[in-house]
Amino acid sequence: MNTGSRLEQANKNAAAFWLAQARAHGWQSHVRPGLTAVRCARTPDDSQRFLVTRPYVEPTEAEEQLADLMAAWETVRFTLEDPYQGLDLSRFGAVRMPIMPVMAREPGPVEGALAEPAATGPPT
Repeated sequence: MNTGSRLEQANKNAAAFWLAQARAHGWQSHVRPGLTAVRCARTPDDSQRFLVTRPYVEPTEAEEQLADLMAAWETVRFTLEDPYQGLDLSRFGAVRMPIMPVMAREPGPVEGALAEPAATGPPT
């Protein structure tokens, strides 16, 4: 598997996590090709979560999609996971942070791991 598809795999995994959180908590979510958004709604100023899940052809178009969604959700705070680092959201007060590390590995057994979990219980 090449690096680009591994990154997209990790991005889709992160998006699936946030969509599961949205379902569990009854939060709004929005999925567009290449973008997953979750309106975290514990408090009015909760940070909304936006995840870029695949490379974008035109950063300006992606920025406008985000701007439209932030306006519709009346977003006060947000977290954007953009592993491609091409979006400029400084007009919304965004500050670029170091890129978040991701991990991807192919499904299957882990080398050196026990085949079955060790039994646990009270000491005897």
